[in-house]
Amino acid sequence: MKRILLLFFIFSLYSNILPAQFETWQIGQTTLTGSMLVDDLEIPWEILYGPDDHLWVTERQGRVWRINEETGDKQLVLDHVEQVTQDGTEPGMLGMAFHPDFESNQQLFIVYNWTDQNGNRWERLSSFEYLNQELTNENTILDSIS
Repeated sequence: MKRILLLFFIFSLYSNILPAQFETWQIGQTTLTGSMLVDDLEIPWEILYGPDDHLWVTERQGRVWRINEETGDKQLVLDHVEQVTQDGTEPGMLGMAFHPDFESNQQLFIVYNWTDQNGNRWERLSSFEYLNQELTNENTILDSIS
C-alpha cells in the first residue's frame, strides 16, 4: 500500500503534464485514482516513504521536506541551500537513506554536492539526526568525492 501511495505522489508531481485520462488507472480488479498531494516542490530528487509514515523528499537546491501523505501538510526539516552546489547537469542535493534502525536512533543519510574555496565541486555523504522536527548534527562520513 505504501508503494502505491508513493506512486501516486510521484505521478501527482507531474500531473500538470499528464493528460486528464491518466488520473485513474485500472489494475486488475483495482481502480487507482491519483490526486494532487503537493504542488510546489522545486525539482524533487529523492522521494522516500519513511518509517514514520511520512514522505521524505529532497529538493535539488538543498532542502528536505517531510510530508504527511494523508493531509499534504509539509514541513521543512533541512535547509542546506547555502552548502549545496547545484550548477551543471545533475549536482545538488541528491539521495538519502534512512538508517535501518531509524525509529530508535533517528539518523538519516544524505548525499549532496558542494564547492570548495578553489571552485572545485565535490560530493559529500553525511548523516543527520532528526531532532525536534528538523535534521541537525551533520556528521560528514565521506567527503571530497570527485
